[in-house]
Amino acid sequence: MGKFLLLKQKPFSNLIHLGLKLNRKIKGFTTDYNYSKKENPSLTLEEVEKYNHHRKMGANKNICMATKVNMHFCVDGRVMACCYNKSHSIGNIREQTLHDIWFGKEKADFDKLVNDDYNLESGCYGCKLKIKSGDYASVVAQNYDFHSTKIKEYPTRMEFELHNTCNLECVMCNGDFSSSIRTNRENRPSLPFVYDDSFLDQLDEFIPHLQYADFIGGEPTLITFYYKIWEKIIEKNPGCLIHIQTNATTLKPRFKEQLRKGNFEVGLSIDCLNETLAKKIRKNIIWENFSENLQYYLDEYKKNVLKLTLNFCPMPANIDEVIPMVRFCNQHRIPIFFCTVLSPYECSFLCLNDTTLLQYIGKLEAHDLTSDDYYSKNNLKQLEDFIHLLKNYVQIKQQQKVQAASLLQGDITSLLMAYNILMNEKIIHPEKENICAQLTHYIDQKTQTFEPSVRQEMIIENYLYLAFIEPILVEDKDNYLHLAKHHINGFIQHESNKNIPVDI
Repeated sequence: MGKFLLLKQKPFSNLIHLGLKLNRKIKGFTTDYNYSKKENPSLTLEEVEKYNHHRKMGANKNICMATKVNMHFCVDGRVMACCYNKSHSIGNIREQTLHDIWFGKEKADFDKLVNDDYNLESGCYGCKLKIKSGDYASVVAQNYDFHSTKIKEYPTRMEFELHNTCNLECVMCNGDFSSSIRTNRENRPSLPFVYDDSFLDQLDEFIPHLQYADFIGGEPTLITFYYKIWEKIIEKNPGCLIHIQTNATTLKPRFKEQLRKGNFEVGLSIDCLNETLAKKIRKNIIWENFSENLQYYLDEYKKNVLKLTLNFCPMPANIDEVIPMVRFCNQHRIPIFFCTVLSPYECSFLCLNDTTLLQYIGKLEAHDLTSDDYYSKNNLKQLEDFIHLLKNYVQIKQQQKVQAASLLQGDITSLLMAYNILMNEKIIHPEKENICAQLTHYIDQKTQTFEPSVRQEMIIENYLYLAFIEPILVEDKDNYLHLAKHHINGFIQHESNKNIPVDI
């Protein structure tokens, strides 16, 4: 608690910021990437150097430390290197022990692919895209730099995403991450819980080596199995930082008790401080409960009982909340992190034209925020990187205008054919032709009631978005078809709303 108290004092936080900045410069000059020996790298040497210049912990010849320090446990029992790559598994707890997974060939081979060759084509598309676009603050790989100062035999970090139990139905979420959405919005069967006491026992070998344990969902405070893991970590490794990402709408007495026993960092998922807007974004939220819980967390943070961070999902719906949220975090000395929303389409800034994006950029750049300590400097950097991302979107939208003009020369049949061909290039699955045929037929049928010109716009908008995103590794065909159709419906709804006359 003493170190944490020092960090919150302005002179010390400024000193830490300067130290990190100096460390980045020194490492930037001394790092040897041995780039000429990379096989099929996904990034150019210039892109690697620029990314390393912005890494908070300084340059590193390893592009991502997750493969060396982390295990991520998925809902279905698969084990991944990180929370962002859900395509490339290094094992499965239903088929292997934790020991065999960590010390196994699959993990070693994946580490070589990512860090020896800078090849990010096996599910690391998200970080690849963010590095190439210059959205460095949102590169998830940076999260793993903090727990990799000394590479140890065992992982120093674990991430638990064991179930999707959640009480909210947020507009930017889906049923893979919210049981309420899965049941009420998507009408899909509930996910089974595949973890048991055998898994809990196997953690005994690993917990003493952990520096950081991350718990997400769903809503972690509603997943009872997590309480068993927290108790075990507090008993066997009390210094380990336990991070939980919560929507702050539930706060059980049992959880409050855990907070006072362990070394907790609470990540608050908040998208606005406006009750009316919050109820639109986070369906089912009880504002009074949320407000009371938020105040509890702020009070405990001031007492140094716990640490706080805040995750913010900027969307067109809450663009006016961006500066107030940064200001709120500066006021309470909380680091803010911007989470990029790409789906559903209407929640992404990609649904906007370049003119609207430029207007938003102008409003954001006109802020009056100051940066006089570590927290405000971090938060301003997050804002600047978000603005940079929007500027990249402007360029993308301007390029898409040219593509759209070319596509408009064709009829509906040729557009659907082009859409099908592109989808076959993007989807990775043994039955991809069947998947693509189904989705092409679906968009054909769903748009038939619209005027030909509007229908063209809808198909082109789907095509351009598909061209923008990285390849999709489909693991569950039926699940993907369900989500893809839902995504197409969002496109159609968004485009149809643009063509509804508005009374002024």
